[in-house]
Amino acid sequence: MYINTICVSPALDLPGMAGRTRDTALSACLQDNVLCVTFTVLYSSMEIKPSNHYLCPASHSHCIKAMFVIQVYTCTVLKEPWEDKVKRIRESSPYGHLASWRLLAVIVKCGDDLRQELLAYQLLCMFQKFWAEEKLSLRLRPYTILVLSDDSGTTEPIVNTCFLHQIKKNSKMSMLEYFIREFGDKNSEEFLTALRKFGESCAAYCLICYIIQVKDRHNGNILFDNEGHTIYIDFGFMLSSSPRYLGFESPFKLTQELVEVMGGENSDVHLMFPYFKILLLKGLLVAREHSEKIISLVEIMSSGSNLTCLRAGALVLPALKNGFHVNMTEEQIQAHLDWSSLG
Repeated sequence: MYINTICVSPALDLPGMAGRTRDTALSACLQDNVLCVTFTVLYSSMEIKPSNHYLCPASHSHCIKAMFVIQVYTCTVLKEPWEDKVKRIRESSPYGHLASWRLLAVIVKCGDDLRQELLAYQLLCMFQKFWAEEKLSLRLRPYTILVLSDDSGTTEPIVNTCFLHQIKKNSKMSMLEYFIREFGDKNSEEFLTALRKFGESCAAYCLICYIIQVKDRHNGNILFDNEGHTIYIDFGFMLSSSPRYLGFESPFKLTQELVEVMGGENSDVHLMFPYFKILLLKGLLVAREHSEKIISLVEIMSSGSNLTCLRAGALVLPALKNGFHVNMTEEQIQAHLDWSSLG
Protein backbone atom coordinates (compact mmCIF):
# COMPACT_ATOMS: atom_id res chain seq x y z
CA MET A 1 0.00 0.00 0.00
CA TYR A 2 1.42 3.40 -0.97
CA ILE A 3 -0.40 6.62 -0.13
CA ASN A 4 1.25 9.99 -0.38
CA THR A 5 -1.33 12.08 1.48
CA ILE A 6 -4.29 11.39 3.70
CA CYS A 7 -6.55 14.22 4.81
CA VAL A 8 -8.05 13.58 8.26
CA SER A 9 -10.89 15.70 9.60
CA PRO A 10 -11.50 15.51 13.39
CA ALA A 11 -14.97 14.74 14.62
CA LEU A 12 -15.04 17.77 16.90
CA ASP A 13 -13.36 21.18 16.87
CA LEU A 14 -11.36 20.35 19.99
CA PRO A 15 -7.60 19.82 20.23
CA GLY A 16 -8.04 16.64 22.26
CA MET A 17 -10.40 15.09 19.76
CA ALA A 18 -8.25 16.13 16.84
CA GLY A 19 -5.18 14.54 18.42
CA ARG A 20 -7.07 11.34 19.10
CA THR A 21 -8.24 11.16 15.52
CA ARG A 22 -4.72 11.81 14.28
CA ASP A 23 -3.16 9.12 16.47
CA THR A 24 -5.81 6.62 15.44
CA ALA A 25 -5.11 7.37 11.80
CA LEU A 26 -1.38 7.00 12.31
CA SER A 27 -1.80 3.63 13.98
CA ALA A 28 -4.07 2.39 11.20
CA CYS A 29 -1.61 3.43 8.52
CA LEU A 30 1.36 1.95 10.34
CA GLN A 31 -0.46 -1.36 10.59
CA ASP A 32 -0.87 -1.28 6.80
CA ASN A 33 2.82 -0.51 6.25
CA VAL A 34 2.21 2.86 4.63
CA LEU A 35 5.53 4.21 3.42
CA CYS A 36 4.94 7.93 3.46
CA VAL A 37 1.92 9.84 4.70
CA THR A 38 1.20 13.52 5.14
CA PHE A 39 -1.73 14.17 7.46
CA THR A 40 -3.80 17.30 7.04
CA VAL A 41 -6.02 18.03 10.05
CA LEU A 42 -8.85 20.43 9.23
CA TYR A 43 -10.11 22.71 11.97
CA SER A 44 -13.40 24.42 11.31
CA SER A 45 -13.33 27.19 13.89
CA MET A 46 -9.98 27.27 15.67
CA GLU A 47 -7.04 29.58 15.01
CA ILE A 48 -4.16 27.10 15.09
CA LYS A 49 -0.94 27.59 13.18
CA PRO A 50 0.69 24.76 11.18
CA SER A 51 2.14 22.28 13.64
CA ASN A 52 5.46 20.55 13.93
CA HIS A 53 6.44 17.06 12.91
CA TYR A 54 4.79 14.08 14.51
CA LEU A 55 7.47 11.67 15.71
CA CYS A 56 6.96 8.04 14.82
CA PRO A 57 6.86 5.73 17.89
CA ALA A 58 9.97 3.61 18.20
CA SER A 59 7.85 0.45 18.25
CA HIS A 60 6.72 1.21 14.69
CA SER A 61 10.07 2.31 13.29
CA HIS A 62 10.37 -0.82 11.18
CA CYS A 63 7.14 0.00 9.37
CA ILE A 64 7.91 3.47 8.09
CA LYS A 65 10.58 5.00 5.92
CA ALA A 66 9.61 8.67 5.99
CA MET A 67 8.66 11.35 8.49
CA PHE A 68 4.99 11.95 9.26
CA VAL A 69 3.96 15.58 8.94
CA ILE A 70 0.88 17.07 10.57
CA GLN A 71 -0.46 20.10 8.71
CA VAL A 72 -3.07 22.03 10.66
CA TYR A 73 -5.10 24.71 8.90
CA THR A 74 -7.47 27.34 10.15
CA CYS A 75 -11.06 27.77 9.05
CA THR A 76 -9.98 29.91 6.10
CA VAL A 77 -8.62 26.83 4.36
CA LEU A 78 -12.05 25.20 4.50
CA LYS A 79 -13.14 27.71 1.85
CA GLU A 80 -10.36 26.56 -0.45
CA PRO A 81 -11.82 24.53 -3.32
CA TRP A 82 -10.82 20.88 -3.18
CA GLU A 83 -9.35 20.99 -6.68
CA ASP A 84 -7.08 23.90 -5.66
CA LYS A 85 -6.07 22.06 -2.50
CA VAL A 86 -5.10 18.97 -4.50
CA LYS A 87 -3.03 21.06 -6.91
CA ARG A 88 -1.28 22.95 -4.11
CA ILE A 89 -0.40 19.86 -2.09
CA ARG A 90 0.75 17.96 -5.17
CA GLU A 91 3.08 20.77 -6.15
CA SER A 92 4.70 20.66 -2.70
CA SER A 93 4.88 16.86 -2.52
CA PRO A 94 8.18 15.12 -3.37
CA TYR A 95 6.08 12.43 -5.05
CA GLY A 96 3.77 14.78 -6.97
CA HIS A 97 5.48 13.98 -10.25
CA LEU A 98 4.28 10.37 -10.13
CA ALA A 99 1.39 9.59 -12.47
CA SER A 100 -0.30 7.51 -9.76
CA TRP A 101 -0.24 10.32 -7.17
CA ARG A 102 -3.59 11.27 -5.68
CA LEU A 103 -4.93 12.98 -2.58
CA LEU A 104 -7.13 10.66 -0.58
CA ALA A 105 -9.45 12.28 1.95
CA VAL A 106 -10.75 10.10 4.78
CA ILE A 107 -12.17 10.52 8.26
CA VAL A 108 -10.80 7.86 10.58
CA LYS A 109 -13.25 6.73 13.24
CA CYS A 110 -12.28 4.93 16.44
CA GLY A 111 -14.79 3.94 19.10
CA ASP A 112 -17.74 4.29 16.70
CA ASP A 113 -19.78 1.46 15.22
CA LEU A 114 -20.14 2.45 11.57
CA ARG A 115 -22.36 -0.45 10.59
CA GLN A 116 -25.46 1.69 11.08
CA GLU A 117 -23.90 4.43 8.94
CA LEU A 118 -23.29 1.76 6.29
CA LEU A 119 -26.96 0.75 6.43
CA ALA A 120 -27.94 4.40 6.00
CA TYR A 121 -25.57 4.66 3.03
CA GLN A 122 -27.18 1.62 1.40
CA LEU A 123 -30.67 3.03 1.95
CA LEU A 124 -29.71 6.42 0.50
CA CYS A 125 -28.22 4.72 -2.57
CA MET A 126 -31.48 2.82 -3.08
CA PHE A 127 -33.60 5.96 -2.86
CA GLN A 128 -31.22 7.77 -5.19
CA LYS A 129 -31.45 4.93 -7.73
CA PHE A 130 -35.25 4.83 -7.65
CA TRP A 131 -35.59 8.60 -8.10
CA ALA A 132 -33.00 8.68 -10.88
CA GLU A 133 -34.83 5.91 -12.77
CA GLU A 134 -37.96 8.09 -12.73
CA LYS A 135 -35.89 11.14 -13.72
CA LEU A 136 -36.82 12.99 -10.55
CA SER A 137 -34.47 15.84 -9.64
CA LEU A 138 -34.07 14.81 -6.02
CA ARG A 139 -30.43 15.14 -5.06
CA LEU A 140 -28.74 13.03 -2.41
CA ARG A 141 -25.04 12.75 -1.65
CA PRO A 142 -24.33 9.36 -0.03
CA TYR A 143 -20.79 9.14 1.30
CA THR A 144 -18.72 5.99 1.30
CA ILE A 145 -18.35 4.01 4.54
CA LEU A 146 -15.63 1.43 5.17
CA VAL A 147 -16.31 -0.70 8.25
CA LEU A 148 -13.14 -2.22 9.68
CA SER A 149 -14.55 -3.61 12.93
CA ASP A 150 -17.46 -3.08 15.28
CA ASP A 151 -15.78 0.04 16.66
CA SER A 152 -13.60 1.41 13.87
CA GLY A 153 -13.67 2.37 10.23
CA THR A 154 -13.40 5.26 7.81
CA THR A 155 -15.90 7.59 6.20
CA GLU A 156 -15.59 9.74 3.10
CA PRO A 157 -15.52 13.48 3.90
CA ILE A 158 -17.62 15.61 1.58
CA VAL A 159 -15.33 18.23 0.09
CA ASN A 160 -16.20 21.82 -0.78
CA THR A 161 -18.75 22.04 2.03
CA CYS A 162 -19.35 23.98 5.24
CA PHE A 163 -21.46 23.06 8.24
CA LEU A 164 -24.57 25.12 8.80
CA HIS A 165 -23.28 26.08 12.25
CA GLN A 166 -20.07 27.41 10.65
CA ILE A 167 -22.06 29.52 8.23
CA LYS A 168 -24.23 30.94 11.01
CA LYS A 169 -21.30 31.55 13.35
CA ASN A 170 -18.88 33.08 10.87
CA SER A 171 -21.17 34.99 8.52
CA LYS A 172 -23.67 36.36 11.10
CA MET A 173 -26.21 36.28 8.27
CA SER A 174 -29.52 34.66 7.56
CA MET A 175 -29.40 31.81 5.05
CA LEU A 176 -31.00 34.00 2.38
CA GLU A 177 -28.39 36.71 2.92
CA TYR A 178 -25.66 34.06 2.78
CA PHE A 179 -26.99 32.71 -0.52
CA ILE A 180 -27.06 36.21 -2.00
CA ARG A 181 -23.49 36.83 -0.86
CA GLU A 182 -22.25 33.51 -2.27
CA PHE A 183 -24.25 33.32 -5.50
CA GLY A 184 -25.17 36.88 -6.39
CA ASP A 185 -28.40 38.80 -6.90
CA LYS A 186 -31.70 36.93 -6.59
CA ASN A 187 -32.33 37.25 -10.32
CA SER A 188 -28.86 36.19 -11.42
CA GLU A 189 -28.37 32.90 -13.22
CA GLU A 190 -25.89 31.67 -10.61
CA PHE A 191 -28.31 32.37 -7.75
CA LEU A 192 -31.23 30.67 -9.50
CA THR A 193 -29.12 27.61 -10.29
CA ALA A 194 -27.95 27.36 -6.67
CA LEU A 195 -31.54 27.88 -5.46
CA ARG A 196 -32.79 25.01 -7.62
CA LYS A 197 -30.05 22.70 -6.30
CA PHE A 198 -30.88 23.79 -2.76
CA GLY A 199 -34.58 23.03 -3.17
CA GLU A 200 -34.00 19.67 -4.84
CA SER A 201 -31.52 18.48 -2.22
CA CYS A 202 -33.56 19.84 0.67
CA ALA A 203 -36.64 17.95 -0.59
CA ALA A 204 -34.62 14.75 -0.96
CA TYR A 205 -33.27 14.82 2.57
CA CYS A 206 -36.63 15.82 4.02
CA LEU A 207 -38.07 12.66 2.47
CA ILE A 208 -35.19 10.55 3.78
CA CYS A 209 -35.72 11.91 7.29
CA TYR A 210 -39.45 11.32 7.03
CA ILE A 211 -39.38 7.76 5.72
CA ILE A 212 -36.49 6.22 7.66
CA GLN A 213 -37.10 8.47 10.67
CA VAL A 214 -33.72 10.22 10.85
CA LYS A 215 -33.53 12.22 14.06
CA ASP A 216 -31.24 14.66 15.85
CA ARG A 217 -30.93 17.06 12.91
CA HIS A 218 -29.01 20.13 14.02
CA ASN A 219 -26.65 22.70 12.54
CA GLY A 220 -23.65 20.47 13.21
CA ASN A 221 -24.70 17.66 10.89
CA ILE A 222 -26.16 19.63 7.99
CA LEU A 223 -23.77 20.74 5.26
CA PHE A 224 -23.99 23.16 2.36
CA ASP A 225 -21.67 22.80 -0.60
CA ASN A 226 -20.29 25.44 -2.94
CA GLU A 227 -23.06 24.78 -5.49
CA GLY A 228 -25.99 25.28 -3.09
CA HIS A 229 -26.82 21.67 -2.21
CA THR A 230 -27.95 20.64 1.26
CA ILE A 231 -26.21 17.49 2.49
CA TYR A 232 -26.95 15.53 5.66
CA ILE A 233 -24.35 13.52 7.54
CA ASP A 234 -24.41 11.42 10.73
CA PHE A 235 -27.22 8.89 10.75
CA GLY A 236 -26.64 7.70 14.29
CA PHE A 237 -30.33 8.11 15.15
CA MET A 238 -32.77 6.63 12.69
CA LEU A 239 -35.58 4.07 12.59
CA SER A 240 -36.20 3.03 16.20
CA SER A 241 -33.26 4.84 17.83
CA SER A 242 -33.62 8.32 19.27
CA PRO A 243 -31.58 10.67 21.48
CA ARG A 244 -32.47 10.18 25.11
CA TYR A 245 -32.91 13.88 25.70
CA LEU A 246 -35.69 14.13 23.10
CA GLY A 247 -39.20 13.02 23.86
CA PHE A 248 -40.41 13.93 20.37
CA GLU A 249 -39.00 14.55 16.91
CA SER A 250 -40.37 16.50 13.96
CA PRO A 251 -40.85 14.56 10.69
CA PHE A 252 -37.97 16.49 9.10
CA LYS A 253 -36.06 19.73 9.62
CA LEU A 254 -37.49 22.58 7.59
CA THR A 255 -37.06 25.84 9.45
CA GLN A 256 -38.67 29.12 8.51
CA GLU A 257 -35.22 30.38 7.53
CA LEU A 258 -34.81 27.60 4.96
CA VAL A 259 -38.31 28.24 3.61
CA GLU A 260 -37.37 31.91 3.26
CA VAL A 261 -34.50 30.96 0.95
CA MET A 262 -37.06 29.28 -1.32
CA GLY A 263 -39.23 32.41 -1.41
CA GLY A 264 -41.47 31.81 1.58
CA GLU A 265 -44.63 29.79 2.10
CA ASN A 266 -47.01 32.17 0.36
CA SER A 267 -44.66 33.53 -2.28
CA ASP A 268 -44.48 32.65 -5.96
CA VAL A 269 -40.97 34.11 -6.28
CA HIS A 270 -39.08 31.77 -8.61
CA LEU A 271 -41.79 29.16 -7.82
CA MET A 272 -39.20 27.32 -5.72
CA PHE A 273 -41.29 26.49 -2.66
CA PRO A 274 -44.20 25.11 -4.75
CA TYR A 275 -41.58 23.14 -6.72
CA PHE A 276 -40.15 21.86 -3.42
CA LYS A 277 -43.59 20.56 -2.38
CA ILE A 278 -44.13 18.90 -5.76
CA LEU A 279 -40.80 17.09 -5.34
CA LEU A 280 -41.88 15.89 -1.90
CA LEU A 281 -45.06 14.42 -3.33
CA LYS A 282 -43.50 12.82 -6.40
CA GLY A 283 -40.54 11.53 -4.42
CA LEU A 284 -42.75 9.84 -1.86
CA LEU A 285 -44.95 8.30 -4.55
CA VAL A 286 -41.91 6.83 -6.32
CA ALA A 287 -40.44 5.61 -3.02
CA ARG A 288 -43.61 3.77 -2.07
CA GLU A 289 -43.62 1.99 -5.44
CA HIS A 290 -40.33 0.44 -4.31
CA SER A 291 -41.16 0.24 -0.61
CA GLU A 292 -40.90 -3.55 -0.47
CA LYS A 293 -37.26 -3.43 -1.60
CA ILE A 294 -36.39 -0.90 1.07
CA ILE A 295 -38.31 -2.75 3.77
CA SER A 296 -36.68 -6.05 2.72
CA LEU A 297 -33.20 -4.59 3.21
CA VAL A 298 -34.06 -3.41 6.72
CA GLU A 299 -35.74 -6.75 7.48
CA ILE A 300 -32.62 -8.68 6.43
CA MET A 301 -30.43 -6.45 8.58
CA SER A 302 -32.78 -6.88 11.54
CA SER A 303 -32.14 -10.59 11.81
CA GLY A 304 -29.84 -11.09 14.80
CA SER A 305 -28.66 -7.48 14.65
CA ASN A 306 -27.51 -5.45 17.63
CA LEU A 307 -27.62 -2.12 15.82
CA THR A 308 -29.28 0.53 17.97
CA CYS A 309 -31.64 1.54 15.14
CA LEU A 310 -33.05 -2.01 15.07
CA ARG A 311 -33.27 -2.78 18.78
CA ALA A 312 -37.01 -2.16 18.88
CA GLY A 313 -37.35 -5.50 17.12
CA ALA A 314 -40.85 -6.17 15.84
CA LEU A 315 -41.76 -2.47 16.02
CA VAL A 316 -39.16 -1.37 13.45
CA LEU A 317 -40.75 -2.66 10.25
CA PRO A 318 -44.35 -1.46 10.92
CA ALA A 319 -43.04 2.03 11.69
CA LEU A 320 -41.00 2.00 8.46
CA LYS A 321 -44.01 0.82 6.44
CA ASN A 322 -46.13 3.62 7.88
CA GLY A 323 -43.77 6.17 6.34
CA PHE A 324 -44.71 5.06 2.82
CA HIS A 325 -48.47 5.53 3.38
CA VAL A 326 -49.34 2.68 1.05
CA ASN A 327 -53.05 2.93 1.95
CA MET A 328 -53.36 6.64 1.12
CA THR A 329 -54.45 8.12 -2.18
CA GLU A 330 -52.25 10.66 -3.93
CA GLU A 331 -54.56 13.48 -2.79
CA GLN A 332 -54.39 12.31 0.82
CA ILE A 333 -50.60 12.14 0.69
CA GLN A 334 -50.44 15.65 -0.76
CA ALA A 335 -52.61 17.00 2.04
CA HIS A 336 -50.52 15.13 4.61
CA LEU A 337 -47.25 16.48 3.25
CA ASP A 338 -48.62 20.02 3.20
CA TRP A 339 -49.45 19.66 6.88
CA SER A 340 -46.10 18.02 7.70
CA SER A 341 -44.02 20.65 5.96
CA LEU A 342 -45.96 23.67 7.07
CA GLY A 343 -47.64 22.57 10.25
